[in-house]
Formats: sequence, C-alpha cells, structure tokens
Amino acid sequence: MKRILSLSVTVLLLIILSACKGTSGDSIKPNNENMIINIENNANFDIYGVKVNILGHSPTSVNADGSEIKKGQSLMFEFLEEDFKLDGEATMVVSILNNNNIENNDDVIPIDKKIKLELGNNKELFFEITGNSISKADLKKVN
Repeated sequence: MKRILSLSVTVLLLIILSACKGTSGDSIKPNNENMIINIENNANFDIYGVKVNILGHSPTSVNADGSEIKKGQSLMFEFLEEDFKLDGEATMVVSILNNNNIENNDDVIPIDKKIKLELGNNKELFFEITGNSISKADLKKVN
C-alpha cells in the first residue's frame, strides 16, 4: 500500500512539474515560436524561486526538490507565440519566492522595479537579481 501511494505521489509531482513553463535547463532555444528570458540569481539573500509576469502569463521556476536557488544559478522562462502575440512592448514584473512554500502567495515578493520589454519571436534576454535583502532586491538587464 505504501509503495502504491509513493508511486502515485511521484507521478503526480512529475505531472505538475512538467506543466511548468519555467525551466533551468539549456535545452530550450529561441525560435520563431517563442521568446526566452533568463534570470540569474546574484543576490546575497535566499531565493527559493522566481515568478515572471508578462501580459498576465506568470510562470514560476523552482528547484524540483524545493531547495534554494544558488547564487549564480540561472532560471529560464519560455514564452510562446500561442500564449500571446510576441510583438510590441510589454511590462515584466518579477517576483521572488522567499521560502519553498509555493502555495502561499504571502511568500511571493515582487521586485519593485518593473522592466519594459520589446517582445519578439526568436529573442533571448538576460537579467540578474541583485541586492543584499529581499526588500532591496534589484533586477538588471545584462548583455
């Protein structure tokens, strides 16, 4: 009975994680159907995940084991043409998860700085989160 329950929970977690659009791998490349946003953690405080909101689409990326995002670790977010038209200008709001409880919205802290983006297919943008505390977190575009 315990084995069946354990297997069921594992399958459920895999299904949930496979539905996420945020990834931390290098397997996704920009193409004519998507736009990629990479965010690197260079902050001096604990980050357990990052949420990116563009035009009402807000994927969240976390480590599968719930561990913190290490300093220097990059997270990749893919936005698809089928989600919204990758054309024109949009505002990006990035939020930080300050613990591994992703169900509690009180633990999702938005960075005060909003970034204007020029949307486009086959485009890849790079950003970094910096700061000494979550209340002073900053988001910067990097080349």
